[in-house]
Amino acid sequence: MCMISMRILIIFVSHEMDSKFIQSVESIKNKLIKPLKEKNHVDLCCISSHGDNCYENILGKMLFNISCKERQFTKMIEVFKYIEEHNIDDYDWYIKIRPDLYINEIIDTNKLNTCNKDAINARVRFYLGPEINLHYATSYKVDSVWNHSWQYRDDFTTIVPDDQFVVFHNNIAKRAFSKITNEEIKNKTIITDSKPFSPPRTHWFFSKVYTGMNILNGLKSQIEFFHRDMFNVRNIPIQPIGVNVTFRNIQSGDLIIKKS
Repeated sequence: MCMISMRILIIFVSHEMDSKFIQSVESIKNKLIKPLKEKNHVDLCCISSHGDNCYENILGKMLFNISCKERQFTKMIEVFKYIEEHNIDDYDWYIKIRPDLYINEIIDTNKLNTCNKDAINARVRFYLGPEINLHYATSYKVDSVWNHSWQYRDDFTTIVPDDQFVVFHNNIAKRAFSKITNEEIKNKTIITDSKPFSPPRTHWFFSKVYTGMNILNGLKSQIEFFHRDMFNVRNIPIQPIGVNVTFRNIQSGDLIIKKS
């Protein structure tokens, strides 16, 4: 029986597409793009602050190349705005990646099929929640100064996704990266927030008064917590996944959380 191939869009997102990232781009080509192309239709696109060359001498023709000077989350909104305005057909899966991310493992169709179709699939930047054991699922090694960015808690869960490698399905794509409006956020019910103290401290702090305006205040910097907040506002779960990658000499770590 012939398998029906999936349509996959790989989105390169960065401030600039610097030539010093060529080795990482080669690894993306050999360990992500080529393995996925064996059974699927794969297109590539690019968005940067300058609309500069997106390694077409290495990767081949881009489906489109967008210039956007805003930060990572807004860049992704612009990608889906472009897709809609140009009547580009939906893809089954979307993969957001940075060109300075070196991939150390083969990421193929089998790997993609382990992802949650109704969630944002990513390594985690911060994790507070129940027990979990997942290799290569953090953006830093656990024995670094960021060790306490991952802690056990049985009554509250918050997951902050790393934005360097994100996999998501068409089920949630347009909802996840639709235009941000004041109306969807400003009247949100007060929620409980949590953030770790700066490492290497060992405790998290909780803010019991956290309104939509706090989220809007994060729009300027768009750090990882802003990504978490926007996905929470839009009722999109965050699913930790293990991906063996290196980001500018920083190796993925294992997310191993046990009840103390």
